[in-house]
Amino acid sequence: MIPKFRVWYHKHEAMYRVVNIYLELECITVLEDEYVFDFEDIALMQYTGLKDRNGSDVYFNDIVEDEYGHRYEVVFEGDCLRCNGVRKIRGGHKPKNRWFGRGLKIIGNIYENPELLEVAE
Repeated sequence: MIPKFRVWYHKHEAMYRVVNIYLELECITVLEDEYVFDFEDIALMQYTGLKDRNGSDVYFNDIVEDEYGHRYEVVFEGDCLRCNGVRKIRGGHKPKNRWFGRGLKIIGNIYENPELLEVAE
């Protein structure tokens, strides 16, 4: 698998596809409009190598939902990929984590859709 990245640029509040990462210069270039962004102004998200049930690429910090409406943030902890559950979901169910499976679909990410991580009342 060839590593793929996308980036959330805080100043524009927009997501971009990464073309190059320059570690020595601490910056990246993106496909759209040939921008160059400094590391301090971005949140870099790596493709997990997995796809959701609709065939969309899954990146770290994506928010996914299972068939029961439970929401999870895609994270990497220790040496494995997993989905951390939002503290309280509809109906009071409190999942702590879930291994990534085919039944999950992407509904957003923590930067563009932070409201999806809010605790349901």
